[in-house]
Amino acid sequence: MKKENFNLMPWAGVFLAVLLYIASINYRGLMTAGEYDFAVMLKSFFPWVSGTVMPKLPAALATLFTAGLLWLTAAKLHLLHPGNAAGFYLCFPPVWWLGTSASAAPLLALAVSLAAAGLFITRRSSRIFEKSAALIAGITGAAAAALIAQSRFFSWSGVVLAFMPVIFLTFAVYLDKLELRALAGRRLNRMALTTAVIFAMILIYFLLPSLARMLKVDLPAGLTTLSYGQSVYRPAIALLIPFFWIYLVLKSDKTADKGFFLCFAIGFVMLTLPPAVPWRRLASIPDREELAQMLPEISRYNPIFFADDSTRAAISYVTGFPVRSVGRSSDDLPPDQLAAEIKEALHQGDVIVVYANGELDSFLPEDLSAVKFNSRQNCKIFRYSGEQK
Repeated sequence: MKKENFNLMPWAGVFLAVLLYIASINYRGLMTAGEYDFAVMLKSFFPWVSGTVMPKLPAALATLFTAGLLWLTAAKLHLLHPGNAAGFYLCFPPVWWLGTSASAAPLLALAVSLAAAGLFITRRSSRIFEKSAALIAGITGAAAAALIAQSRFFSWSGVVLAFMPVIFLTFAVYLDKLELRALAGRRLNRMALTTAVIFAMILIYFLLPSLARMLKVDLPAGLTTLSYGQSVYRPAIALLIPFFWIYLVLKSDKTADKGFFLCFAIGFVMLTLPPAVPWRRLASIPDREELAQMLPEISRYNPIFFADDSTRAAISYVTGFPVRSVGRSSDDLPPDQLAAEIKEALHQGDVIVVYANGELDSFLPEDLSAVKFNSRQNCKIFRYSGEQK
C-alpha cells in the first residue's frame, strides 16, 4: 500500500468510528427498563430531552472520548500502531452495545479512563504545561468517577466496561511484541478467520426460518428472529460483504492494514445489521413508538398511572405523567394492595394499570370492568373509568 494512502487510514478510522456510533443510536429504540430509567433521570436534569436518540448521546460521546484517551495513551507508550487499541475497543460488540444505549456505564468508563490516563501522562511527561494539564484531567476524572459511583446513574456494567480500555491497551502492546517477532500478522489472520466463522453462524441463524419452511419443520420461537415474510436479504448482505475485508486481512502484509480491515469488517456489520433486525420483537417492554401511538387515548382525562418495575420508567418517559410503581421494593406499592389503591384512585379520575409478563394478573380488582389496550410485546395495559373527568 502506498505511503500517502496509508497516512489517510487513521483519519478514515476516526471518521468511520464516529459514523458507527452516531448513526447506530438511530437504529434501535430503548430496549430495557434500565435504559428508560436512565432516560427518565436524564430528563429530570434536562427537561428538553425526548425521543430515543438524545438519551443515547452521552453514552456514544463518552465511548468515543474513551477511545481517544486510549489512542493518546498508546501513543505515549510509543507503540508501533497506537490506533489498534482504540479501533479494537470501539469494534468490540459489548462496548458498542453499551456505547449506543441509554446508559451511564460509558460515562463511568470515561471517568476512570480519564483518571488513569491523566496519572500515566503526568508521570511520563517532562513538560510542565502538559504535566499540569494531565494532572488536572486525572483529578477531574477521579472526582467524576466517585460522583457517578455514588449517584443514581451508577451501574455495575460501567465497572466491567471500565476495565475494557486496559484490556485492549494490553492487547495492543501484545501485538507490538508479536510484530517484533513477525508473528502479529499470523495472530490477526486467526482473528479474521474466527470473525468469518462467527458471521457465517449468525447468517445461518437468520436463514433458519426459511430453511424450516422449505423442510416443513416448526422452529422454537426463540429461533425465529425474523418473522414470516420479512426479507432476509438485508441481513445477508450485511454479513456477506465484510468477507471481502476479511479477505484483505488475509492478503495484506502490514500489521496496520490487517488491523484496519478487520475493524472495518466488524464495524460494517454493526453499522448495517441493526437496521435489518426487528428490535421491537426483541424488547420485553412496549416500544416507545407503539406507546406514542396509544398516548392520546392513554393520557385522556389525565389518569392516575400504576405500573410494575419493568414498565414504570417507559410509561413515565413517554407520557410525562408520574407513575406509581408496584413491586417488592421498599419504595413500591405492594401488589396485594393494588386493588384497594385502584378503587381509591377512581374517586379522583381514571386509572391506567400497566405491567408485563402477567405479574399483576391476580392483584387486579375482579369486580371492576376495564378497557384493555393491545401491545405487540407481552405487556398488558388496562384503563379503569373513574368518577371525575
